[in-house]
Amino acid sequence: MAKAQAFHRANVMLTSEAALARLAELEQRDDGHGVAVLNDLLESDGRGRPLYAGEPLPSGRVMLPVTGYVPAVVDAVRERFGADLGDLLSDFQVDPGFRVATWDDYAYWRPAHTNGCRTGHAWGTWEYVDYTPPAPVWRSDIDPADRPVVALLDNGVLSHPWLDTDPADPFLLQGSCWEPPPAWGQGEPARFGTHHGHGTFTAGLIRQYAPDATLLSIKVIDDNGEGYEADVIQALEWLAGRISAGQRIDVVCMPFGRLPMDDLDEAPLLAKALKALPPQIQLVASAGNEPGRVRFFPAALPSVIAVKALDDDGNLASYSSDGPWVTAQEKGTQVSTMPLDEQPVVRSRRFARWSGTSFAAAVHAATLAQARLGPQVP
Repeated sequence: MAKAQAFHRANVMLTSEAALARLAELEQRDDGHGVAVLNDLLESDGRGRPLYAGEPLPSGRVMLPVTGYVPAVVDAVRERFGADLGDLLSDFQVDPGFRVATWDDYAYWRPAHTNGCRTGHAWGTWEYVDYTPPAPVWRSDIDPADRPVVALLDNGVLSHPWLDTDPADPFLLQGSCWEPPPAWGQGEPARFGTHHGHGTFTAGLIRQYAPDATLLSIKVIDDNGEGYEADVIQALEWLAGRISAGQRIDVVCMPFGRLPMDDLDEAPLLAKALKALPPQIQLVASAGNEPGRVRFFPAALPSVIAVKALDDDGNLASYSSDGPWVTAQEKGTQVSTMPLDEQPVVRSRRFARWSGTSFAAAVHAATLAQARLGPQVP
């Protein structure tokens, strides 16, 4: 997991009505370029012009892309120009970056290829299997309205035979009305999809452990396994709207996270967005792949079930975070999913194994969902 100090490109957010009103005042004073006023102040302090104009989010917040070490930019504006900008700076907040909670961090990554096409599904080698295990049984005798629903916030789920059930009673639902803001690293050379299949792989685990559930896929992470907290907040607000409109959601699975920006960071905006969801919804997140007891958000928030990963022997995995804020555990080491001859998940007679608290969280979320319906009956 990249540390906050290493962010090359991130965002800051204006989060209150007072701040937005102040920005509008600056825009009128500066012929519609309020961000230029902020950049003028930063440039006069020797910090260049790191801010870019941003679009309002559906929630009304404004997200401003920024280059450089983001906390330093925010601190500099507050320290030097607080009196000048007033309420604008009270909610001028860093928008930190998320990463999927898989154990590789590029140090352990060994690319896997299928017919010459990189899949991004394993940090180890492909493993041979002697047979193709069948997909979990899809019980057609269950009323679709009775199926527990897992909302998976990840980098999207691709079609796969394990996931393609009766069109009239689908396992996989796409959050098609949700359109995230531009992905992390926009304008920079993109790494070639090292986590391209993360959401599909995770969906396969949920299909295994919650064979009678429905999965709602909401894309908040890009193919590199990276994203912004603002995207997650906006997706949660979109999800809250769906719930208010009658959409059933039982469990929210968040197999990603971030470290605290500083010792005082409590992720208040993320906490507020999660708190807006009905209390009967179980919130599950990865404890993180930062060995030690450093908190990992959203897992460390009080309303969230934080899941650490176990190894093959049932011990805490060497890569897994742990601490008093961690409340659940599942096997997350060398897990496998959807061993079928279908790209991009596997190749003929082989399938991938992956490790990380992402997958421990997915297993736990699926187990909670299936428990709301009961065990599968042969």
